[in-house]
This record gives sequence, structure tokens and C-alpha cells, in this order.
Amino acid sequence: MVTLDVIRHHRHLKIKVKIGSPKKYYYFSRAEYQELNRFLEEIGIKVSDITSEVARRFDLSPSVKGVVITEVIPGTPAYSAPLKPGFVIDEVNNKKIRNLREFYRALRPSLRTHRVVFGVKTSKGRFYVTLGVE
Repeated sequence: MVTLDVIRHHRHLKIKVKIGSPKKYYYFSRAEYQELNRFLEEIGIKVSDITSEVARRFDLSPSVKGVVITEVIPGTPAYSAPLKPGFVIDEVNNKKIRNLREFYRALRPSLRTHRVVFGVKTSKGRFYVTLGVE
């Protein structure tokens, strides 16, 4: 931990800062984020963190972990699966996920393989689906 002296608007501020490298698994470059989103578009879904607003919109329990499917694009592998808005993805490529950051992290290997396995929860139960693109 170091203390920085900062002058801003003619005022002196002391700010404590921890110096270190970011954890590789935690951050995504803009290019990688865009590539992951292109892959999701190709398989045909848009997802979101489960916020209180999203939970109300899709009638989900606020304690549900994972990401919620917010849109399924017609004519895509997800549409044929059939995935639907409001379904919760809580597992990606055999890794449990709790939020959007973990979802993207678990999705990374799919950029190489061009396929993904989702664990999906619905109001009627649970199922697994494998989706791929050429």
C-alpha cells in the first residue's frame, strides 16, 4: 500500500493505493469481450446478470444464481434448442456460474471449439443443451 499526494482543484488529497497486477481471469480486453458477444449472437442468445429488476421482469427468485436469457434470435441454434427468454443459465461448459463475469470466463474455451454446453434452469426443471456454430 502506498500513499499518493494528489493536487486537484488547488486542493491536496492523500489517496492510499494498492499496487499490483490485475488478475488475468478477472478482466477481458475489449476485443475479447466483442468476440464473446459475437459468438453469443451466432448461437442466438443475449444474456444479463440477474438484478432485482431483471428478476421481477422474468418472475425469478432474487436468490437465483447465474445469468438470465433476455433474448433468443429466430433461426439460430438457440432458437432450435429451444431456449427461451427467462430461462436461467447456471452452468457453462461444466462450470457452475453465479453471474455474468463468471459466464464470460467459462465461455472463453468455446471460442476455440465453436461449441458450448449450458446447464439451464426453468420453472419446470433443469436440462443441458449443447450449441455449436460452424
